[in-house]
Amino acid sequence: VMTRLWNEEMRAASRTLRLDTLHALGGAERIVRTHLDETMETLPPEGRDVAARIFHYLVTPSGTKIAHTRADLAEYARVPEEQLTPVLDRLASADVRILRPVAPPSDQPAQPRYEIFHDVLAPAILDWRARYVKAQEQAERDRQQQLVYERRRSRLLRTGLAVTSLLLIVMAVLLLYAIQQRDDAMQARAVAESEQVQA
Repeated sequence: VMTRLWNEEMRAASRTLRLDTLHALGGAERIVRTHLDETMETLPPEGRDVAARIFHYLVTPSGTKIAHTRADLAEYARVPEEQLTPVLDRLASADVRILRPVAPPSDQPAQPRYEIFHDVLAPAILDWRARYVKAQEQAERDRQQQLVYERRRSRLLRTGLAVTSLLLIVMAVLLLYAIQQRDDAMQARAVAESEQVQA
């Protein structure tokens, strides 16, 4: 929050942190939320999915932070550690500060734990995760609707093709029948002309 305030003041050629600037930026909560949203947008889609999964275990629904080891997070989120590690590293990096490594449990000194960097991030993380999950669910519903549409379209095309094929067969039969009738009529006329010539 202080870094964002300072950057804004510097942009305005001011060397003083002012409360008005904090209010203009939407307050600390809005600054934190914006920072989180911007950071999450820098992650690839797979990284955002991993982050959404681990956030579920790092922040309780009531906004309490919980620390877990990398192995525990991988197990809980059902994500391989090699896929989890770059996300943890990015979110715990010095320029991002969304997560932080904390002292490992005494019985596992080689296993650092991770928790959210500050309690003020908890509401922003809960909000981001809720929006992310809702967007994923909507995308899945859209995919399902698209599949249903494609299946219906495919069924209609197959039905249309079958009807067209049937009509072509009927027309071919009618054409053959008409040709046969014409040949029979021509033969009958030839026989009649022949009989007339003989008579």
